[in-house]
Amino acid sequence: MTKLSQGLKPAYLLLKTLSAMIAGLWRGWKHGKNTTSRTHPHKILLFGYMGLGDALMFQPSLKAILSQYPDSTIDLIIGKESQSKAILERSMWMMDRQFGRVLQTDYKSLSIRELRALNSQLVSEHYDIVICTYMSPTPYFTSAIMSAPVRVGHSLPWDKWYKPRPNPIFNIRVRLAQDHEHETSRHRRLIDALIMEEVPYEQPHIKLTDQESKLAEAFWDKHDLEGRMVIGTHFGASRTQHWKKWDDDQFAIVLRMIADEFNPIFLHFGTDNERDQIDEASKSVRERSINLAGQLAIFDVAALLSKCNAMLANDSGLGHVAMAVGTRTVRVFGVSDYWGYRSLSEQHTDVFKGVSCSPCLQLGYLKPYNVHNCGHKNCMKLITPDEVAEAFKRIASPLP
Repeated sequence: MTKLSQGLKPAYLLLKTLSAMIAGLWRGWKHGKNTTSRTHPHKILLFGYMGLGDALMFQPSLKAILSQYPDSTIDLIIGKESQSKAILERSMWMMDRQFGRVLQTDYKSLSIRELRALNSQLVSEHYDIVICTYMSPTPYFTSAIMSAPVRVGHSLPWDKWYKPRPNPIFNIRVRLAQDHEHETSRHRRLIDALIMEEVPYEQPHIKLTDQESKLAEAFWDKHDLEGRMVIGTHFGASRTQHWKKWDDDQFAIVLRMIADEFNPIFLHFGTDNERDQIDEASKSVRERSINLAGQLAIFDVAALLSKCNAMLANDSGLGHVAMAVGTRTVRVFGVSDYWGYRSLSEQHTDVFKGVSCSPCLQLGYLKPYNVHNCGHKNCMKLITPDEVAEAFKRIASPLP
C-alpha cells in the first residue's frame, strides 16, 4: 500500500461510513419480519473476525442459526491467521454442517482499491442475511453489508464511539453497553432478534476426533504421566493484547507453590514466540516442565488439556479451550473484560481484583483511562501469588 493510499484510506472509510449511515436512515431501518430473506434465506454471510475465546462464546448462537436455517448456505469471512477459524469450523462439524465458503483476508492491510474489489465480490454473492458479530470490521465492509436485505449487528451508544460506528446500517440490531453482560449473552441477544425466539444457553464445548484423543493417550504413555497430577499452563496473550498478561515472575512463584503442594508435571502451551516467556515463568519448576510452545495444532492442545487435572492461565483463548474440554481452570484477569468472559461454572475460578477502573478493555475498546496511561496497572499488580495459588488449590482435581 502506498503512502498516498494510506493517507486517503481513513477519509475513504469515513465517507463510506457516513454514506452507509445515511442510506440506513433513509431506508427507515426496515427489516421485514416476514420477508423470504429472513425466514428462508439461501445464503448467509458470517463475519468471523474474533479471537479464539470469542469463537467459543459464539458457539451457542451459531448452533441456533444452524437450527433455524438448516438448508441455508453459510459463508465465513475471517482473518488469515485467526485461530477462530478452526473453532468455528469445528463447531460446524459438531453439528454435521460445514461452511459453504471460507474467505480469509486481513481487511486493515488492504488498499482502497483492494477493499472496493473485495466489497464488490461480496455484493455479487447476493447474500440474504449478513451477520456482524463485532463492530470493528463494519466500516470496511459497508457496501457488502448494505447489499443484503437483512443486516444483523450490534450498536454502541453514541458517547462510546471512539471511531465512527455505522449503527444505522443494521436493520436488526442489539444495543451494547459497557456493563456486566456476559459475552455469550451479547451474542444470544443478537441472534434472538434475528430468529425471533430465545436462544438457550449452553456451555461452549469442544468435541475431539478419535485421532486427537489417541494423540493425547500416546503422549501420556510416552512421558509416563498416568497416575500423575498434570497441570496445563498458558502465560501468554494475543500479540495485539500482550499488555493484559500477569507478570511472568509472579507466575513463577505460583508454580513453585503448586509444585510443593501437589508434586505435578506442568505442560506449558503457547505460540512459538512465547517460548522464552515460558522459560522465564517456569524457571522455578524446570525439572518438572514440558515446554510445548509452537509444537501443536489447536485441537491437539485441546486433547492434551482434556487429560490434564487442571489449567492455570491468563485471560486467554487457551483458558477458554481448557474449560471447553471440561478441565478445571484458574485464570487471572485485570485489564480485560472479566464480566464479559468470566466463567459461569463453579468448576472454574477467575482471580479478579475489581479495582474501580478495571476493566479498561471492554467490548473491544480501550477506555480513555487505560493500561497505557494509568501509570499503575493495579488491576494486575495487586493480585498476589498467594491468591492465585489458593484459587488453584480450591479447584484442583483430586487424583483418583
